[in-house]
Amino acid sequence: MKKKIDKKNTKKNKKCSTALYIGKFQPFHKGHLQIVKNILQKYDKVKIAIGSAQKHHQQKNPFTKEERKKMIVAALDDAGISRKKYKLFYVPDIPNDNAYPTHVQKIVGLFEKIFTGYWLNIKLFRNAGFKVHAIKRLYNISATQIRKSIANNTKTYQKMTPSAVIQIISYIDGKKRIKEIKKYGQGGI
Repeated sequence: MKKKIDKKNTKKNKKCSTALYIGKFQPFHKGHLQIVKNILQKYDKVKIAIGSAQKHHQQKNPFTKEERKKMIVAALDDAGISRKKYKLFYVPDIPNDNAYPTHVQKIVGLFEKIFTGYWLNIKLFRNAGFKVHAIKRLYNISATQIRKSIANNTKTYQKMTPSAVIQIISYIDGKKRIKEIKKYGQGGI
């Protein structure tokens, strides 16, 4: 006796697996890029949430949400990652930490697991019942190191940052902005 083929379980009707990767990406660097690649080895798609979207022109947050989006898209394009594999979202901060996981989900929609390296996000999302993958720093790269390198006029940041991101930082005069913020103090919001 032959088994009937269940059309709901065929590859064509397979449910798409989706992960969420949230970060500030100030700026997007080679560690971030590798994390996206790693996520896409396990998931069909990744939703990339640009956190603290309202912050810019500050020492820890020098770039606008639009600039960060351009950096991410350019780096993923250069890496050959199809735009069909990811979607970008802006996620502003809110004053109630405990409401943050729900706030994020309202913006990005459903996902199976969140990837984040920020301890508070790890705690908040776990407490809210989400599956969380706590990211470890890759290649010993941090956006803080990159910003400091730019502010101090060293070229160290170039080894940690995708060339497409370096081009955007140059185009928007990001090096000058970071140096001015260091010299004159905070700006923006």
